[in-house]
Amino acid sequence: RAPAASRVWRGAINDGPTLEFDGRVLRVGATEAEAVQPLLDALRAAGAVITGVRLVRPTLEDLFIAAVTDPETGRARDVGAQRDARKEDRR
Repeated sequence: RAPAASRVWRGAINDGPTLEFDGRVLRVGATEAEAVQPLLDALRAAGAVITGVRLVRPTLEDLFIAAVTDPETGRARDVGAQRDARKEDRR
């Protein structure tokens, strides 16, 4: 029997790092330890028990997808180099 699909919640708090809850795992999109400390403090103050924290660096695929995805729409960017309109005007 297949395990039940877990619900994933994604968001951010007060323009801070991105958050993703997946079951009992919380992923925080931050590259500096200082950015995570207030979140850990708030979780502890709320009674949460933190059993582990680890840094996970993005994979080459993650970096590629981020480079080809429009951050505002989440859709793939147009393929190919963009033309410089100033150069086009000179022709």
